[in-house]
Amino acid sequence: MIALRCHLPLLLLFLAVGPGCQSDPPRAPCAGVTCSDHGSCVPDETGAAVCDCEAGFHTEDLACIEDNVAPELTSAKTLQVPEQVVYSHLITCVDANGDELFLRVQGADLCAGSFTDHGDGTGDYVLGPTDETGGGRSCELSVSCTDAHGAVAEQTVLVEILETNTPPVLTNLPAEVGLHWREAGGFQATATDPDVPVDVLQWNLAATDCAFSALVDPSGLVSWTCGRKETCSLSLRVIDSGAEPLSAEGTLTVRCVNTPPALTVPPPTTAFEGLRTTLTASCADPDGDPVTLRVDDAWDTCGGAIVGETYVFTPTAAQGGGTCLAAFSCGDTQDIVTGTTTVSVTAYAGPLRLRIVAGNLTSGNYSDYDPGHGMRILQALRPDLALVQEMNYLGNTPADYDAFSGAILGTNHWVVDYAWFGLPNGILSRWPILSSGWWDDPTVNNRELLWAEIDLPGPVDLFAISVHLHTSPAADQVTAALVIVNAVKAHRQAFPGRFLYVVGGDLNGTSSVSAGGFGTDGVFSVAPPHP
Repeated sequence: MIALRCHLPLLLLFLAVGPGCQSDPPRAPCAGVTCSDHGSCVPDETGAAVCDCEAGFHTEDLACIEDNVAPELTSAKTLQVPEQVVYSHLITCVDANGDELFLRVQGADLCAGSFTDHGDGTGDYVLGPTDETGGGRSCELSVSCTDAHGAVAEQTVLVEILETNTPPVLTNLPAEVGLHWREAGGFQATATDPDVPVDVLQWNLAATDCAFSALVDPSGLVSWTCGRKETCSLSLRVIDSGAEPLSAEGTLTVRCVNTPPALTVPPPTTAFEGLRTTLTASCADPDGDPVTLRVDDAWDTCGGAIVGETYVFTPTAAQGGGTCLAAFSCGDTQDIVTGTTTVSVTAYAGPLRLRIVAGNLTSGNYSDYDPGHGMRILQALRPDLALVQEMNYLGNTPADYDAFSGAILGTNHWVVDYAWFGLPNGILSRWPILSSGWWDDPTVNNRELLWAEIDLPGPVDLFAISVHLHTSPAADQVTAALVIVNAVKAHRQAFPGRFLYVVGGDLNGTSSVSAGGFGTDGVFSVAPPHP
């Protein structure tokens, strides 16, 4: 509408100029219209003002209003969730218009979780699949996001539940087993698998420091046989059948034990210088293991030897008037126990009675003592000194002669000329043999004239000669006797008063026992009676 405005001064002027009043020009329709600064105002076909809005805006009441953009769910569409783990999935929704957003889970919750909308376009969906409900399956989660204008965004999330393998659980390890060192042992190892469904478990031997070989079957049954006394460990491993197998290890301690043998030593005793002394000890094993009684060389000062279960020694002149230790060890291959007994040695007070025997007592067809007849005769005579002819025994080894001498006298003091001669002469002594040798018998070639210096108790020792003279001619016997007489004369001159001299053996006649034989120059007494 155009208003008429009349002003008096102008009216007066107008009246002066001419008659009537003049109206204002019409106003533009878009004057003052800003279109919210997102467009421009233009008149429409009727001349009315309208807003021509920018892209993304629309007109409402001469204003450009931004178009509503639907919200957008930006969180992941696929998830991998391990079983037996509480997992929180962050759901995010954005709105380009900054509208208020509302989140929710749609439909049935197939993943059996819980949802919390934080009211800022984010929310947490928490799920915790277990062995029973997860492991190898998948579920779908449907989520919607709605803005204040009712625009909706939807998203389906695929949740894959990953199978999680859990290590086996040992149920009876570590453990300890004890048994006798010679026995066979066994142990059943056990374990459980916490997975659902349970995995198959298999056992093996991971490591060991045991001397024996242990067998472990897949079921966990362990078997072994102890071979010695020891305490050692078997490291047992159990492995499950998961896609990525897991294992557990436990220690089985094995004690292969032994009960030491029992040694009983004789009480302190008295021995006499130069006289064979026998001490009896007892060595037994409570487990029934084989035992061996030996001289404990680390402590023994008497210088004896073990014969069976007896300790045998002959005190020397140096030991007379003092004491010595008879030391024993009793072992069962695993443990050794030791013990000693004190022996007081009474010095030689003389005189000393000697029993000297001579014998050519072989039996059978081979001039030896193997059948044992002659050996038993000599045993029965209980000699202190035995002058033995044709002294072949078993293989004629040192061990054989040790046994031969031990059976007759209980000592291993012996000499024999077996190294070169087929019918060897020998000397067995209750006392130690200081030295030995032989002289040539010019009348025979299969034996010689054997001698030995015997360490008797007291200041005087014994010089013994063992002979096997030729049978025929009788003159050969005298010839051999003179060899001995001359040698003894020289020896006696070299060691005056030091030795007693005795000759004995198989003389094969009486020719040598004469004033012209062994009695020459009174070297030997040949007066009857002759033994």
